Amino acid sequence: MEQPVVARAVRYAGTCQDCDAELECRGVQVRAQLLSEHGAATLRVVGPSAKKKVVIMRVLRAELGIGLMSAKAVLGSVLNGDRSGTLPETELLARKLRASGIAAEAARSCRSLPAVRLAAGQTAPARVDAGLEA
Repeated sequence: MEQPVVARAVRYAGTCQDCDAELECRGVQVRAQLLSEHGAATLRVVGPSAKKKVVIMRVLRAELGIGLMSAKAVLGSVLNGDRSGTLPETELLARKLRASGIAAEAARSCRSLPAVRLAAGQTAPARVDAGLEA
C-alpha cells in the first residue's frame, strides 16, 4: 500500500466560478493533479548506517509530524524504496535529509510517468535502449 509523503497541507484562496463565493482550497486537489500529470517520485536513501537511521527517523518525525512507531514504519518504506509521493513532497524530505548529513534523493521512475498519446502524424522520439535485448 503506497503511503503519501505529505509534509504540509497547501492552502489557497479561490472564487467559485458559478456564484462568486470565496473558497478556501486545500492541497488534495493539487496533489492528485500533480500525481496524475507527472507521476510519483520515490525517496531514496543511500547506504544508511545504524546511526544514520536514527537521524532519518528524527527528520521524518519532524517533517511528517508522526510518532516514533510510525516513523519506524516509514523508515522501513524509505529504506526499501517504497516511499513515494509528488516530486515536491519527496524533494522536500530529501533536502531535509541532506541538510542532516544523509545522502538522499527524490527520483522519478519511468514507470510512474503517465503515458503520452501522440496526435496523428507525430512520431515518438527514438528510445535510448533501442536495439538492446530485454
